[in-house]
Amino acid sequence: MAGAYTAGESRYAPWIVLGGVGWLVATCLSLCLVPRSFIQPSLLVACPWIATLAVICLPRSTLKAELLRFSRRWLACSSLYTLFTMAGLLILLLGCSAVGYLPYSDRPGPGWGNVPAHFPRLEEVRFFAGWAAVFFLPLCVLWGSMFFFLVEWSGWFGAPRWVIRISGVVLCGVLTLLATDGAGWIIAIAAFPVYGTAFAGALFGGLVLPRFLSPRGSTIPTWQRTAVVCFGHLVVSALITFPFWRQHL
Repeated sequence: MAGAYTAGESRYAPWIVLGGVGWLVATCLSLCLVPRSFIQPSLLVACPWIATLAVICLPRSTLKAELLRFSRRWLACSSLYTLFTMAGLLILLLGCSAVGYLPYSDRPGPGWGNVPAHFPRLEEVRFFAGWAAVFFLPLCVLWGSMFFFLVEWSGWFGAPRWVIRISGVVLCGVLTLLATDGAGWIIAIAAFPVYGTAFAGALFGGLVLPRFLSPRGSTIPTWQRTAVVCFGHLVVSALITFPFWRQHL
């Protein structure tokens, strides 16, 4: 997944990461220009795919080769994170319902005794999958992209793998919890599937995300690189979670 870059290619790395972040930000800003319908989540989900297609259309060059490598890794990281969280969430929802625990609903509310134990029905699968595709999937793609950009930036500084592993567990777990809780508000989701999906996100951050790390670039001492990367991760975490904490303070 994370093949090393050559010295000649590494000079492009910071600009490519910056360009990817700019592409994602521009996509998010453009959401206010389209109608509030399925077009908005579809545009966000298609963001990395459109970027990849745009790179494929470029003339052959060393820069295109690195851009293509970057976009493929971006797609892989975002897709794997989405698979981890979406699969975990749907399995938890269907599993809770199958054993007789209602995992959502405003009235009568989540809990035991509101649904009999049963084999998951097709209607349930459609309901949960449809809700997740519209409200949860775009957030997964957005977070998965952000995690990848953060790892790429950290790799350029030569971050140790253990830093990415610890940061990935915390950051992926917390942001997955916020995303699941936010999307789950639509169906009055129970707490257990939210925490379970956050655990799936933390597993991705600890086991899969570090595999996308390609140490390269900076030659500053290891402790300085570690300090810079840890500080950067803290700043990103604070900026993303600030609206949530401010609302609940």
